[in-house]
Amino acid sequence: MTLPALAVPFLLLAALLHALGLSRVPSARRRANLVGTGIAAGAIIVLTIVFDNVMIGSALFDYDHAALLGVYLGAAPVEDLVYAVTALLAVTGVWNLTHRRTEADV
Repeated sequence: MTLPALAVPFLLLAALLHALGLSRVPSARRRANLVGTGIAAGAIIVLTIVFDNVMIGSALFDYDHAALLGVYLGAAPVEDLVYAVTALLAVTGVWNLTHRRTEADV
């Protein structure tokens, strides 16, 4: 099994969870929520690229290159970004689904 085949179903599930959570956000706050998620995604992607390259460059771990797409950002395979983005979408989705709304949120 390849890493993309393993990661994509989890990414789709996290995207669904995020969309469900976003549907609970008041429409006046939805844009701010999306902007915040986008900023967090940018930060997580940059940090993932940097630290994956450091860890791979330090020989802490390696990948079976036959299981990868073959697209790299430095030494890090692009598949590593899927895990970080999946976690972000899942966490923000769960937060929006479970966060108790108050008058200040509207």
